[in-house]
Amino acid sequence: MKNVTRTEILMAIDQIDKDPKQATLRKSLKYDLNYEGRSYPPILVLSLANQILGGDKLFLSDFNNSIKKPFELLKEVRI
Repeated sequence: MKNVTRTEILMAIDQIDKDPKQATLRKSLKYDLNYEGRSYPPILVLSLANQILGGDKLFLSDFNNSIKKPFELLKEVRI
């Protein structure tokens, strides 16, 4: 995973807002990322942010099937 910042996370959220069907294809099973009153699949957000930086798509398996690391990353960038 690339060094994702708040900027890429917000860009990823913007992409989802512009094309909401992305979120239905990659729904989260337990927890969502809540931002400005809307819910987003956290792994999809990180995946899109990583792709913005030229990286690959990310899946839960890239985080050892644990949601702990993705949420730690999101907390670090203060989302």
